[in-house]
Amino acid sequence: MAALLAAILALWLIALLAAHDARERVARMSSAVRDTLELALADTLGIIHQNRAVAGAPCRNVARQLQEQGAYTAYIRDVVLVARGLRYCSAARGEIAAPLGELLNWQPGLQYQLAKPQLGSGTALAVFFGTVPGSGVLVWVEGRYLADMVQSAGKLGFPDIEIEVAGTRFMLNGGEGGEPAGAPSLVRRDAAGQGAHGIVDIRPLAGHPIAVIASAPYSLVLHESLKYLVLPPLAAGIAALVVLGLHSRRAARRSFAAELQRGLRNGEFVPYYQPVVDLESGLCAGVEVLARWEHPRRGLLEPELFIPGIEQQHLAVALTLLLIPHVLRDLEPLALPPAFHLAFNVTNEHFDDAGFWAEDSPLFALLRANVTPVLEITERDAVSLAEHQRSAIQRAKARGIKLAVDDFGTGYCGLAYFKQFDVDFLKLDRIFVQADPGDKVSGQIVDVTINFAHALDLTVVAEGIECEAQRALLAGKGVRLGQGYHFARPMTRAGLREWLPAHLERGAPAALPGGSLAVPERV
Repeated sequence: MAALLAAILALWLIALLAAHDARERVARMSSAVRDTLELALADTLGIIHQNRAVAGAPCRNVARQLQEQGAYTAYIRDVVLVARGLRYCSAARGEIAAPLGELLNWQPGLQYQLAKPQLGSGTALAVFFGTVPGSGVLVWVEGRYLADMVQSAGKLGFPDIEIEVAGTRFMLNGGEGGEPAGAPSLVRRDAAGQGAHGIVDIRPLAGHPIAVIASAPYSLVLHESLKYLVLPPLAAGIAALVVLGLHSRRAARRSFAAELQRGLRNGEFVPYYQPVVDLESGLCAGVEVLARWEHPRRGLLEPELFIPGIEQQHLAVALTLLLIPHVLRDLEPLALPPAFHLAFNVTNEHFDDAGFWAEDSPLFALLRANVTPVLEITERDAVSLAEHQRSAIQRAKARGIKLAVDDFGTGYCGLAYFKQFDVDFLKLDRIFVQADPGDKVSGQIVDVTINFAHALDLTVVAEGIECEAQRALLAGKGVRLGQGYHFARPMTRAGLREWLPAHLERGAPAALPGGSLAVPERV
C-alpha cells in the first residue's frame, strides 16, 4: 500500500510540474508576441499623429511626406490619407480614388481591422484614425510582419498563437492566395474553432482592441508529463547513439574546417571579378571581388559551397586579407582611373578585427594604390551593427573607404537607417531587378528605393541585370550603375585583363610603366 501511495504521489507531482511547464511555455509565447506588436503599433500611431493635420490637403503637397514615413518605418506597407469618404493619397501609389466604405465605416478615433489592401498581397492590419467626418489617416501594417511574429513564436514550442482584432481572431496560415509558396499569412479563424480548449493565455495590448492569444491542448501537459517519466531511462538508453552522432558530425565539421584552414594557408582561394558598369556609357566603374576555391581534389568551387563554412569558422577576415594582395597583383599592369572601385564582401566580424584595420593591413594598401575600396555588407548584417562597429566604419570612411549595403530590399529596414552611418552605395537586390514587368509591387519598391536613395545622395547599383530591357528601364529611372550577365560574368585575372581596357575611359593607357599597385608584404 505504501508503495502504491508513493507511486500515486509521484505521478501527481509529475502532473503538477508538467502543467506548470506547459502554462509557462504558453505564457512566454503570448507575452513575446504582444511586446513586439506593441512596439510596432507605437510607430504606427506616431505616423498617424504626424499626419492628422494634413488629411484633406492636396496629394501633391503631402505625397513626399507620406513616402518618407512609409520608407523610413519598418513593416509599414502604406500610409493613406482620407477625405470626403475617399482614400485619395497613398505613400506607395500617389493619387488614388477608393471609397473608405469598402474597408470600414468612418467613425471618430481609432479603428483596427485585418483586411486585404489593394497594394501587394496577403492580409495587412489597417489602423484608421478618423479626424473630421469622412476624413482621417489610414496606416497599413505589413501582414507578413504579424505572421512572421506568430510563426517565429510557434517555432519555439507547441502553443498555437492567434491575434484577435476587434473581436475577430486570426491564425497563422502556411500560405495564402497570391503569397509566395510557403509564405506565412494570417487568415480569419472560423467561429466553430474558437472555443477555449486546453491551456489558454490571453495578453491584451494596452490601449488597443487587440489581444494575443496563445493556446495549447491538454496533450501538451501529457507530453510534458512523459518527459519527466521517460527522460532518465531514455537519456541512458540513447546516450551512446547521441555521442556517436555528435562525434560523427563534429568529425565532419572538423575535417571541413581543417580543409578551409589548409586552403587559406596554401593560397587555394583566388579572386574572380564581376564588373560594375555605368548604365549610360557602358564604361566600367569598378569590379566586385568574388572568391573561388581552387580545391586540389574537387576542382573550382563556387562560393555557396564554402562561404557558409568560412563564416561559421570565423575565417571571413582571413579570406579577405588573402584576396587583397591577389587583387593588387592581378590589376598591377592595368591603368585604372583614380575613382575605380574595388568592392569586397565583408561581415560584422571585419569591423571587430584589429588586424584588418591595422595601418600595414592589405586594406590600406588599396588606398595607397590609388583605387577606391568599397566594403559591401548585407542589409541583414548592417542592421545588427553595434556602436563600436559603426565607429570603425566612420574611421574607415574618413580614410577614403566607401560603404555599400548589399541585397537591399530583402530585409526590413528603412533607408534612413543607413544614412545614420553614411552609406555610399545601395545595391538593389536582383529579385526586384529581374521581376516581371507586370509586377506592380516590385516596380513600386524599385521606384521608392531609387527616389529616396537619390534624396539621401546614395548611388544605386542594380544587381542581376540580364538583358538590355532591364538596363534601359533602370537607366531611365535614374539608376547609375549596374552589374550582371548582360555586361559580363565573373571572370579570372586573364579574362579581366582582356575585357577591362576596352571598357575604361577612352584615351587611358593600357598599362602603367612599372605598375602602380604596390603589393603589401603582410598577408
